[in-house]
Amino acid sequence: MTHNLIIYHISLIIILILTASQLTAQNYKNSVGVVAGSRNGISYKGFVSERSAIQVDLSFNPNTTVGGCYINNELYPTKGSILDCRYWDISVNPNYEYHKRYVHVNMYIGAGVTGGWGREMQHDFRLLKAGVNAIVGFEYNVKNVPLALALDFRPGYAYLYATFTAPQKHLYQIAGYPNADFHTIDWALTFSLRYTI
Repeated sequence: MTHNLIIYHISLIIILILTASQLTAQNYKNSVGVVAGSRNGISYKGFVSERSAIQVDLSFNPNTTVGGCYINNELYPTKGSILDCRYWDISVNPNYEYHKRYVHVNMYIGAGVTGGWGREMQHDFRLLKAGVNAIVGFEYNVKNVPLALALDFRPGYAYLYATFTAPQKHLYQIAGYPNADFHTIDWALTFSLRYTI
């Protein structure tokens, strides 16, 4: 009984310390800036409540590798094959984030979707992209300066619908492959610098 009482009091003290060290979830309403890393572009974040935010990034990715694809519903190994491809894309990535502040850092977690278009660089496929992702990261608001610095990781999955362009289109149609469906792990590690309003 005494042992359980000690554990209870220690747990209570830890909870009180953590609660006392937490401040409000953010000290700004909106922010706009740039994002760089696995993806590069512009970024907007707006808080819809004290702890909930919407972040939207419009980004350009100059070089991504597809790890595998499905043709006629069968997995086709792309590495080292004719379908081993690298592509660029322009995409929009809105995310919902839940924020919690610890001392001077906002920790956040959430999820989002991705949509965009691009081109495969080796075979000149046109690509339409759709995907989902999680997001986890932390943000630091610079004291007395209207800037927010953030680092986040976004593991996700993307579906790429590819249509062939000439001269590849004719050759692939003869082979019985009018299109290819690419499925890939679509992760990103990004750094953001935003001006807060």
